Amino acid sequence: MRLSVGTVFEQKDAPDVQDLLVRDSLDETIKPGGKKTLKAYGLCMDRDGASPSGEELLLTPWSLDVDADSQEALWAATDKGDRG
Repeated sequence: MRLSVGTVFEQKDAPDVQDLLVRDSLDETIKPGGKKTLKAYGLCMDRDGASPSGEELLLTPWSLDVDADSQEALWAATDKGDRG
């Protein structure tokens, strides 16, 4: 399994908490029918949203094509009025 840079995760049961963007790609092998806990570095997508604190996440079908290697770079790329 490959999580690419820009992959978006959403909160399963906490809509007021941040959606997260994967900062660094991650390659993991998971056997068919198997389960595995993955740890990936995530950037918060909403400057005004609550910070995540271990809530369960769902993988979305979306990815964001933005050059963001830090939290501030992501917010600068996505905040209204700051898009280039």
